Amino acid sequence: SKKTTGGTLFRGTEVHTKLLSVYNKSVGKKYLSKTLKKPIRYLAQLYSDGKSVEVDPIKMNSGAKMSDNVSNLVEASTVFLNSIIGSLESCPGSLRDICRHLQQEASAKFPESKHSVVGGFFFLRFLCPAIVSPPKLSSLAKKEHLAVDVARGLVLVSKVLQNLANGIEFGSKEHHMVALNPFIVQNIPTLQAFFDALTNEEDLRCTLVRDSKKKQTQMTIPREAMNVIHLTLSTHINAVAMILETGHPR
Repeated sequence: SKKTTGGTLFRGTEVHTKLLSVYNKSVGKKYLSKTLKKPIRYLAQLYSDGKSVEVDPIKMNSGAKMSDNVSNLVEASTVFLNSIIGSLESCPGSLRDICRHLQQEASAKFPESKHSVVGGFFFLRFLCPAIVSPPKLSSLAKKEHLAVDVARGLVLVSKVLQNLANGIEFGSKEHHMVALNPFIVQNIPTLQAFFDALTNEEDLRCTLVRDSKKKQTQMTIPREAMNVIHLTLSTHINAVAMILETGHPR
């Protein structure tokens, strides 16, 4: 598509984006739990302490101060970001390899999108959906029910992190989020450095070797079988995604 850019490659609902999302959730569930558990609990505790990260004037509680809520949202976003930045060693090698391949291929067509294409995949199709809907990760929501205000806070944090991953500041479309732009500008270099480390070929090779040693069996699938698998997944992608996410069909 002429309108497609490196940062919008994964915004559609095509088969390839759905397959990537399903694969991410299947391979990265333990990683997501380890990376997001503490930040999510931090946000829940923030609300338990009577604070809020709501920055939409229409949805703010009566008497709440915008400056306090902005500060709380920056603080919460920082906690999430730091946990993600520090998660490199535990990120599955196969996901890192996909990031590397996507970056290599997309950069050839969209040179300016070296980092945003990784952000589009790693955040839009992997991290942010898990932040917004942690109940889908049973280990994160075990015996817990997120309050409505906490769930709203997770949506706001997700918005901040997604814009940061895309290297885009908030504008008139979401004017109430503009106060988060200094946070985005300040942390773009940090996140881009994380993307560079995530896709570093030398380090990635070591990670893939490490991960392969953990596998008890190796299996080679014939090309003909792969074609059948692809056709089947394409036809039943939504049902497959439901099974992988919940452990049982709808």
